[in-house]
Formats: sequence, structure tokens, C-alpha cells
Amino acid sequence: PTLTEDDYFTIHTFSNLGTEKSVWGPSKATAFAKSDATAFVQKLRTVGGTNLNDAILDGIERAKTVDNMADEGNNSLVPTIIVLTDGQATAGETRRTEIARNVRIANSDFRAKIFALAFGFDADMPLLLGIAIQNGGKAVLIYEGYGDSDVQMESFYKTELNNLLLQDLTINIASDVPIQSKTQTSFPVFADGNEISVRARPTSEDYFAGTIQVVANAISGNGPREWIYEADIVDSLSPLPYNRECIQSFAHTKIKEVIDFKEASAALGSELTSYADLIFGGDVDAVAGRASDLEDDAKQYALDLVLEAGLIWPGLTAMVSVENEQCAAIFAEGNPIC
Repeated sequence: PTLTEDDYFTIHTFSNLGTEKSVWGPSKATAFAKSDATAFVQKLRTVGGTNLNDAILDGIERAKTVDNMADEGNNSLVPTIIVLTDGQATAGETRRTEIARNVRIANSDFRAKIFALAFGFDADMPLLLGIAIQNGGKAVLIYEGYGDSDVQMESFYKTELNNLLLQDLTINIASDVPIQSKTQTSFPVFADGNEISVRARPTSEDYFAGTIQVVANAISGNGPREWIYEADIVDSLSPLPYNRECIQSFAHTKIKEVIDFKEASAALGSELTSYADLIFGGDVDAVAGRASDLEDDAKQYALDLVLEAGLIWPGLTAMVSVENEQCAAIFAEGNPIC
């Protein structure tokens, strides 16, 4: 996966300042430009602190500059910011809620998609998750110590951003049976080779039968598009049963979304109140909606769904065993296991 000559990009480094002296671009993504940018990155060295607040704000301004370089009326261009960081905010504004609020306000009109790659467990993943939720992006943890960070980064780009086909994709599901909850229905971008699956849970616990309509809306390179699909799920003899496999399929996806929201709300609290419905999908039984309880409500919702779907059972204890030569030697000598 790589940028094409229809793309534009720029690179800026940050440390104690939002933008340090090392800046590359902006430029159209020609073969020469990509080669030159690669050489630029390979010469970089890490120094100083982490000014996440000013770095992302500067990134928004640079994205606007790149956007202005493109031809007017070119709807195929999607302003995108990718933040790479391995630490907590230690310089400039360091309060999580203020950083998220500043980014949200600065990006409210421009609406760039903000993605984040968090390198290792020292990165502030809860803050990055919150910023991604508020700005139509995604935060991904890059695991360090395995020698494949570049492979993980390439996989992220190939899955999320390679050859974008659509932006601001929304999926609306309506049916004769009321929908209790849905998995994620809004997607900032849709890339070539990607797949999107939206799961909806009806309120009836007996069966689902009737008419279902799915409407997808998005912005393509040729402007707004809409796709409509309708189907009748009706069988007078055997309506589709409500079974454990269906609820487990729904639960696996939903729980991951809710846990990410829980982590973000732990960092940002009330900053995420207006985004709760994006995660809980209008579930009438989901959360109380009190800003101060978002983290606890998300945790309880995920736990209830885990138990209902039978993914774990009350009282179940799970144990993971790993080999450890030091402990094995102690045990072999007749001492208690460590």
C-alpha cells in the first residue's frame, strides 16, 4: 500500500513544541516526493518531551494548507491526520480534557479525520481513543518489542486508508421489529479492500420476522451517494429464531466498541457525553446518561452483555499459565511455586 499521485501529504515532527524545526512538505505524492520523505524520516532522532496538544493543532492547520493545494471541488480528497506518539503529554497543555476540547473545537469546521498510532503501553491510549471518537478517526495500539512495528503500521494503513473510496459512511437499519441496539453505524472512511459489518439486535427475544431496510449514505469522489436494500424476512412456518450464536456475534463486536469508549471516558469524562449514543446505538437499556457515570455505565453495559451472550459465566475464574525458567527451578527444588 502506498500513496498515489492523486494524494498530497506533509510531515512535521513535534517534541517540546507542537512543531519542531524538522518539517517536510507539503507536496503531491510523486515517486520522487515519497523517496525524499522517506529519507527525511530516516534521519529523524527523538529528543525532548511530548506536546500532543500543539502537535495536533498544528497538524490541523497543515492539513488545511494541503487541502488548499488541491483543486477546488475535488471531493475525492479526504483531509486526514495521522498522529504517531509513544508517550503521555508532558509539554505545553497536559490536561487530557483540555487537549481533547482544543482539538475538537479547532477541527469542528474543517472535520479532518484524526487517526493515531500509539507505540507501546506508555502512550496515552485513552486520550487518543477519545480524540479519535470526537474527530471521526481511529486509535490503534502498535505493540513494541516484537520487531514488526513496520508490519503493524503497514497493516493499519492498508486496512484503514489505502485507496479511499468513500468518506462519512453511515448505515441506517429500520425494520418492522424495533431495533434495541446496533454496532457502529458511522465510519469516517471506507478503503478499497475493506469490509464493514453492522449488526443490529431486535427487541424481540423470540424471533425476527418482517421487513428490514438498510440505507447506506456516503460521499464518494463524485459527490453524495445512497444505497438502499430491502428484504422480507417472513416465513409463516418457521420465523428466524433468536439464538445464542446471533447474540454472541453481536456481543463480540459491541463489547469491543464499548470497552474502547470506557477507556476514553476514563480520560475525558463529560467531553464524551454527546458521543455516547454513537457507541450505545440508542439502546434504551444501555446507560443512565449521566456524564459523571459514563465510565461505570460502559463497564456495566459490557459486563451485562458478556453474561447474557454466554461469553463468560458468573463465578468463572480464568487462568493463563506461562513458562518461567526461574519459577520452574524453584518448584523442582521442592519449594512452593512462585
